[in-house]
Amino acid sequence: MSIDAGCTLVQRRERIDGDGVYLRKFSSQDIDAVLDTANDTESMLGFFTQNRGDYEQALHYVRVAERAWDYGWMLPYAIVDAETDQSVGMHQVNLTQVAFGRVTVGAWVAPSFRRKGYSLRSLNAVVDWLRTEKSVFRVDAFVHESNGASYRVLEKAGFEREGVLRNWEVIDGKSRDMLSYAYLIDRS
Repeated sequence: MSIDAGCTLVQRRERIDGDGVYLRKFSSQDIDAVLDTANDTESMLGFFTQNRGDYEQALHYVRVAERAWDYGWMLPYAIVDAETDQSVGMHQVNLTQVAFGRVTVGAWVAPSFRRKGYSLRSLNAVVDWLRTEKSVFRVDAFVHESNGASYRVLEKAGFEREGVLRNWEVIDGKSRDMLSYAYLIDRS
């Protein structure tokens, strides 16, 4: 069953090529990257998998991503090193607001592959693709205020900081602020 919530307005790409990376549908072959990241205490992915390093929880995370792709409301892409074909993380494109001209992107990179440019190169590839989609006028991204590496990547890719979302979410019983970024696509 396919709902295709956003994919009727955006052409779903099976593969997106970038500089030294490519993105493809996220699948169970990417579970090692999920486990690596879930074990990282700095990563929010551990929050989603609940039991850090647990294979069944990681597999559940992958299955949810696969269902999101099938339904079309979010496109989870594996970030793959083009030279080694190794999965290094995930880049997500959320299409729930595409009818209003906007999509939201987010990414994570496994700890052993950080600081090697994968986030920026995959983000640039995604933005290049979205700029070709006539229904997209705005690309949103949200990042925790304490995650300097991620907001520097957004800024290098041309995103502009729009503000701080106070008490955006609660993690471990504490409210956290989130920074709001946007990349605007001029269609005039």
